Amino acid sequence: MTLLTSSIIVSINELFKFILLILTLYTARFYFRYFTRKNKVPGPLPFPFFGTMPYSYIVGQYRFLNYCYEKYGTLFEIYVGDDLNTNREIYICKPELLEKIFSSSTKSNFLLRRPNNEGMNEFGFGKSGMVVNSDLSSWRRNRMLSVPLLMNAGFLKTQVHVIQELFQEMENYWKLLHDKNDEKIILDFTSWMHRFALDVVITSSLGRSSYALKSFYNTFTQSDGTIEKNENTSSIEYDSSDLLIRQVKSFFKALLFVKHPSWLRHTFLIYYNNFYLNEIKSLNNIIENFIKLRREEILLEIKNGKNVQEDRRDIMSLFLLKYSTITDEVIRSNLIEIFIGGNETVSSSIGFIMYYLCKYPHVKNQLIDEIDVILSSNILREITFEDIEKFEYAEALIKEVTRLTPISPLIARSNVVEDELGEYTFEAGTKFYAFMIQIYKNPEYFTNPEEFNPDRFLKGSEKISRFNTLLQFGSGLRMCPGRQSAMTVIKTFLMCFFRKYDVEFADENQELKISFDVSFHCGEYKIAIKKR
Repeated sequence: MTLLTSSIIVSINELFKFILLILTLYTARFYFRYFTRKNKVPGPLPFPFFGTMPYSYIVGQYRFLNYCYEKYGTLFEIYVGDDLNTNREIYICKPELLEKIFSSSTKSNFLLRRPNNEGMNEFGFGKSGMVVNSDLSSWRRNRMLSVPLLMNAGFLKTQVHVIQELFQEMENYWKLLHDKNDEKIILDFTSWMHRFALDVVITSSLGRSSYALKSFYNTFTQSDGTIEKNENTSSIEYDSSDLLIRQVKSFFKALLFVKHPSWLRHTFLIYYNNFYLNEIKSLNNIIENFIKLRREEILLEIKNGKNVQEDRRDIMSLFLLKYSTITDEVIRSNLIEIFIGGNETVSSSIGFIMYYLCKYPHVKNQLIDEIDVILSSNILREITFEDIEKFEYAEALIKEVTRLTPISPLIARSNVVEDELGEYTFEAGTKFYAFMIQIYKNPEYFTNPEEFNPDRFLKGSEKISRFNTLLQFGSGLRMCPGRQSAMTVIKTFLMCFFRKYDVEFADENQELKISFDVSFHCGEYKIAIKKR
């Protein structure tokens, strides 16, 4: 062995010892800070560099959080990184502790969804829109712009009309694909709902058709009464609608991904970081193109003497007509959240509801009975907004499905300044998550919580025992601004469907498939429908 080789080996050994020493000192410092931290909320032991994220990687985030609840109780902490301050997350499963963070006061200390950070800014979430906007002045402005439009009676009535038109279109495609020798039509229900919800949200918020249903129909062929996808058929519209659906899913995943520390996103996870950035950039570009096109259309219509105010009831037109000087960027930041929320959350909600109706026929029959009463002798007449407001059992049904499979099992908040919660004092910028599904399953708050029983939410039925035990759309000033629109879409769809059709599982052993990022998403399943 040469002298040079020996020197290299010695140098490598010394370097290895030095690195090992640094890692040992870093680990010792990390655990010293961890065990001497203030407010020792119970929770799993974190790792240096990664916090508690390895547990989530191994078993999945949702299973990990359930494990923490079972082991540590109604208040526990985890770490999404090794910074014991900025990477700390507090999970709350007790309604009494939620009253403070979900206060409706404009002076509330918990008006933030999440504190701003480098990841939020990199992905464009930190200071835009309403959902996770951490700039309170920007959030207040956007809330003032969007909420009145989403609650606009004319917009909601237009939605009812749009949904009926799109349902009729979807129904026609089902009939064209139906084997006339079979009284039942077999459908991949969640796939159809993704396209239906996309058409609804594009038409009602952007004022243009996405042709998602039409293009999806073009990808199918008829075979033995079962609708199967024809891989040899494609269309420009189908490619576009599938792209939009994928980008919506990416948006939800990106909201979870930005919680990773910056160093991890830009090293080991750089591929995913770039992928999500490109997906969101592409989605932003699509929305911006819609805005520019709509501006040109409205100016042309006004020039031609058309009464645009009466003819246009989509959100974008209402934006442009009411706030003529508003910038495209502000419109885009608000519309993209309406678009995201109105697509994926609505399609999954309808998917969950239909699953439970197939599983519990007596509930389905009660829903149908109410539809027949509301529509009286003419069940095929046009449905009105007033009909939807009378649909009380549907509302109870939606609440019960939300309780068992909430679209948002976690609701985030953060404090602006240091504050007390329970027996602990938390510094400003602490991230809190209401772990709602554990509250929904708790017999202290709901009688027989594992039982599917929409009647518990009917007036005069079971009294909900505590404040904040069912938060369909969040609570406080940061609750979902599109809540009335979402309920209108779901209730109108249910009335359109069940006034004509009965439904059951195509496979009687069908299990409910759920995926989770920051929300619950309904997996695929097939149903068999037939005329009532």
